[in-house]
Amino acid sequence: MTPDPDALRPRDFALLLLASGDTPATARPRPAATAPAELKRRVLEELVVLDPEPVLLEEALVEIVARFERDRSTRAVAVDILENGGRPR
Repeated sequence: MTPDPDALRPRDFALLLLASGDTPATARPRPAATAPAELKRRVLEELVVLDPEPVLLEEALVEIVARFERDRSTRAVAVDILENGGRPR
């Protein structure tokens, strides 16, 4: 597979989502209703740190899920980022 030179790097994409205000900015205790957004923020921050090539996004998300609790919520956030670009529904 030839990389698309115009493809947005996963790191840049994650930074855009974090800057959009869709995720909480701090890690202080939050009500249960914001827990998914907090988890999404954590996954995006890990994606920024890993800075994978665009073709390696899926592998990077698998690694992030493995670092976390390996629960369904973390996997669901990773799948959402992979399939839907992390856009709010």
